[in-house]
Amino acid sequence: MLFRSKMPDKEMVNLVMGITQPQSGKIRTSRDGSLREVPDTLRSTMMLTTANVSLHNVLSNDDSSGTAGSMRVLEIFFPHIPQSEKISGDDFLYALAQNSGHIGEQFVQYIVKNSASVGTRVREMMRKLDLRGKFLPSERFWSAAMAAALIGGEIAFELGLIQFDLNAIFDWLIEVQLPH
Repeated sequence: MLFRSKMPDKEMVNLVMGITQPQSGKIRTSRDGSLREVPDTLRSTMMLTTANVSLHNVLSNDDSSGTAGSMRVLEIFFPHIPQSEKISGDDFLYALAQNSGHIGEQFVQYIVKNSASVGTRVREMMRKLDLRGKFLPSERFWSAAMAAALIGGEIAFELGLIQFDLNAIFDWLIEVQLPH
């Protein structure tokens, strides 16, 4: 069963901002049951969502945080699939639904064991993207998300888990996604 819901615009803005903003004023319980305030913590979370509407359009309705929110969203447009391609699209979605994340365990083990070098690789890729794509400082979330995805892809490729052409993905990010 597929559940569909329309999140109110203000909640979408709060969601986008809350993923990357410092968190403060939270109260937690200690092991002994006493209450304690959690100090401000920085966040660096990535989230993947799908929708039938542009999140950028929703965020543009909120003048106070719309621009800041949009700078935190890397939205990928998927064109309408023509009726002539419906059957192959259905087959693709069925095959995708059969994937139970079989590469996840091996991938995460690698990341945990090599977190320092993975972090270095992500920062190096971010610099490469920043130079090639001429990213502005306000677009830092975009180049960070792209770098994390590319390095994740490189690692999965090195582990023999995927066979994507990552150079083509890099070029697509710069030449198609970024201008969009």
